[in-house]
Amino acid sequence: MNKSRKNQQKQLMDERLSNSLQTVFQRYQLLLHLEEEAYDVPEDLNALRKIERAKYLCLMREARQRNIQGDIVKPRKVKAMGLKKRGYKKDNLYQD
Repeated sequence: MNKSRKNQQKQLMDERLSNSLQTVFQRYQLLLHLEEEAYDVPEDLNALRKIERAKYLCLMREARQRNIQGDIVKPRKVKAMGLKKRGYKKDNLYQD
């Protein structure tokens, strides 16, 4: 019974992490779009975008450590973040 409870808690935390990843990435995309469309970009907007990018990368690192599979990152998202693919053997997060 204790093992099933641990599995349920792990699954719940993995779902929360996945939801957080999607939310943070959507915010980052919104800030990036606003920055591209703005005529005069305020420093606050640039700072917020950098913070969201840092949050997303931190959450991605956690997802990699937890071996979360699924639709977390696609190559087009990685390209939008300005990152390069890495050859991780343990988990293939970059595959469709």
